Amino acid sequence: MKEPFEIEVLLQVSPKLLYKFISTEEGLTKWFADKVNINKDKIEFFWSKTKHEAIIISQKEPKYFKFCWIEDYNNANNYYVEMNILPTNQDNFTLFKIKDFSEADEKEANILLWETHIEQLKRSLGILRN
Repeated sequence: MKEPFEIEVLLQVSPKLLYKFISTEEGLTKWFADKVNINKDKIEFFWSKTKHEAIIISQKEPKYFKFCWIEDYNNANNYYVEMNILPTNQDNFTLFKIKDFSEADEKEANILLWETHIEQLKRSLGILRN
């Protein structure tokens, strides 16, 4: 059984710009996957030549984007990936909060994977230099 985990990071970016990076083909391709296709509520993520499919569960600009991997959707599991954008009291800083699910023995590896994605997101947003 999978258990939830959350990651939070403070980014110096507007909520509107961050939302484009988490909810569009172009944005997700810059940091999350090698290629992304979105057709209505279906998403195809490509890493190398491997395709993973997901269903968009809900989204609201510029607040959140939530999807479910197709395997979990087909098995009626209540597992999903939710990316929340929360404004802060600091000018031009936004709290980016990710909720995901993982098997207990894979949790550490999944957190490291998300941290790698977040580093790439920062580079794509221009707030982290190599």
